[in-house]
Order: sequence, then C-alpha cells, then structure tokens
Amino acid sequence: MKLFVIAASIVSLLTSCAFRDTGLEGRWRSNKALTVATIDDWKPRSAKPLSPRKRALLASLFGELIVTYHRGTATCEMRSPDGLAPTRTSSRYRIVASDDDSLAYVSKSFVTNRLEITHVYFDGPNRYWIYLHRTSMKEYFDRIAP
Repeated sequence: MKLFVIAASIVSLLTSCAFRDTGLEGRWRSNKALTVATIDDWKPRSAKPLSPRKRALLASLFGELIVTYHRGTATCEMRSPDGLAPTRTSSRYRIVASDDDSLAYVSKSFVTNRLEITHVYFDGPNRYWIYLHRTSMKEYFDRIAP
C-alpha cells in the first residue's frame, strides 16, 4: 500500500509539471493590426455588419493591453486614455490542458467575476491568439522581450 501511495504521488507530481512549461509565462502586448483584421469576423447578436463608426470604436480598444503571466497569476495592464496611471487587474489562473501548440486555462473573468476557460493558440514561441469571449473575433498578442 505504501508503494502505491508513493507511485500515485509521483504520477500526480509529473502530471502537474507537464502543464507548467507551456511557453505562456512572460509579458505579452495586444497586437492591434492582427486583431483589427479579424473585426469583420465578429458576429454580433444583431447579425448586422458594424457601421464604420462602431468598427473604428471597436478597433481603438486594441493594441494597448499588456498581459503578464507569472507563476499562476495573470496581470492585465491597460494605459488610461486620459493620461492617468495605467489600470491593473490581476487574477489567478490554472492551466488545465495543453498540447504542442495550444493550452486552456481557468481563471475568474475580470468583467463578470465568474470562472471561465480561456483557450490560447500559439503561432510560434512569440505570438498567441484567443477568441474574445462569446465571439468569433480573435485577439492576437506578441511576446515582449524581457
């Protein structure tokens, strides 16, 4: 029985280690150009195309967000439009699955304060994209060199 407990502990440790080295740790900045290129893929509930004004307003939201992933904490930093200090929010996250070019993590939403699953798709070691929650629009992020 003692041998079984030791073996189970080792398997559990190795399994949890498998999800740690995923390439997500570090600082990432929203890539405005790539993200804005997917705005036309966005399917709002009204199913009407976005007006040029609304499209420009939506496009203005991207390119400023910096996300830092470090030891299970995601910190989002967004420059304030009025020149004040940046807004920072942090949340714990837990990677629940990964493969060669993607991963999924669970965290509390900054907007709804509810648990949600985020799927991250890597385009090489220095870029990833996610679907914006409940849309078909992608937001791209580029790694910021340390």
